[in-house]
Amino acid sequence: MRSVPFAIEIGALRAKGLSLLNGEAESLAAFDASLGAIHDVAREVYKSNRQTTYLLRAADFD
Repeated sequence: MRSVPFAIEIGALRAKGLSLLNGEAESLAAFDASLGAIHDVAREVYKSNRQTTYLLRAADFD
């Protein structure tokens, strides 16, 4: 199995209503809290268009 890198825009987490104003620890906690949704979106994006890298945007979570 090969590894495919994904990145997520900070705006995508903000669009989910997560506050990222208080630093790194809270940003990481917001990411962790959204991990299930992030995996679901990443899976759909990957299935629809095979690339070598991906950037998940707020629009991907609609």
